[in-house]
Amino acid sequence: MQADASRERVLFLYLPTGGGHLAPARALAGRIAAEYGADTRIECPVKSRVGLFCYEDGYRIASQKLPALWRFMYANNVTPAAMRLSQFITAVFSLRAMTRLLDEYRPTRVVCVHHMLAWSLRQALRGRRRIPTIMVVTDPYDPHPIWAFNHRWPLACYTEEAAKVLVGYGADPRRVYSHSLIVNERFERPVSPSEIADYRRSLGLREGKPMVLIAGGADGMKRASQMTRELLSSRLAFDLVVVCGRDAMLKLEVETVALAHRIKAIDKKKVVVLGFTDSMPMLMRSADAIASKAGASVVAEVLCVGKPNIIAYRIPGQEEGNVDFVVKHGVGLYCRTPRMLKRGVESILGDAGRRESIERNIREMGFRNGLYGIAETIMTVAP
Repeated sequence: MQADASRERVLFLYLPTGGGHLAPARALAGRIAAEYGADTRIECPVKSRVGLFCYEDGYRIASQKLPALWRFMYANNVTPAAMRLSQFITAVFSLRAMTRLLDEYRPTRVVCVHHMLAWSLRQALRGRRRIPTIMVVTDPYDPHPIWAFNHRWPLACYTEEAAKVLVGYGADPRRVYSHSLIVNERFERPVSPSEIADYRRSLGLREGKPMVLIAGGADGMKRASQMTRELLSSRLAFDLVVVCGRDAMLKLEVETVALAHRIKAIDKKKVVVLGFTDSMPMLMRSADAIASKAGASVVAEVLCVGKPNIIAYRIPGQEEGNVDFVVKHGVGLYCRTPRMLKRGVESILGDAGRRESIERNIREMGFRNGLYGIAETIMTVAP
């Protein structure tokens, strides 16, 4: 479909390595379309089955099931030779489709939200008129050096800490723009207590009981079934909602644990097991405590809704800075095992003072959505 030639055409490029790249791309594309009247398009330039398996399934398997291997790969992909090789391999899978995208869509601006695409994008842009291009850095506190490698485009990042790190890697400080974490505007919409009560009833949750949410995101949460089993063994009275994303096997495992609880337990906690859902803003608003992964997007979403965040899993190396931020600022806990998660939930639900302290820290931090500033930077940055 041809875009309206009279409007700005903004092309967003991402890779399907978890949801932390696609979620901000969608939020930014929606904001730019609404605020600036631009035509926006979000594309993954990897189209082959082999390529998608490598980046989608390979990332999920390595980061969740082989964390030691992932830590080794992440820590050792820092030399120029290693970073150049990883970007070249990505170009093998993406360059042809990316070139075709540029030919067909004819964007007036390009936004890249994945560092692995930098070299292939440079090659695809070669020989064309200069198109304003910007890299949106989705690692909020301790970005990998590859974000500033092999290109000279402006960098929009989430924090001043990230900006300093990127400048240390050699990025031009005049071309590094720091903002704040991004969330979709839906997470900012005020919700009344009556709306929350109605939504909780629609899920079949019990009146007057706290609700704990295990927010696994699009890919689900590693060890969600063990977490569910531990939480259901708690003596505290609360209900549980588990989001398993697109992981059908994980959903079946959690449903099996929930069924066993209904058959055997005296304390009949209500358990709701969901697959992929677009109701995360309402689920988070309705929760009393949220157990999540340590991805930048979900950390920002939990901060935005002002709820205690219990990080139950983090990707080694890549997300450790996010965990440090949550713990250092007292806006949540890090519980690295299902048993620790149970104790963390009990400490928040069973100690009103501790919960109020965390929620006060969140209010004092004053979460500011970086969506609007980054959207403006994208639309005003020079080539």
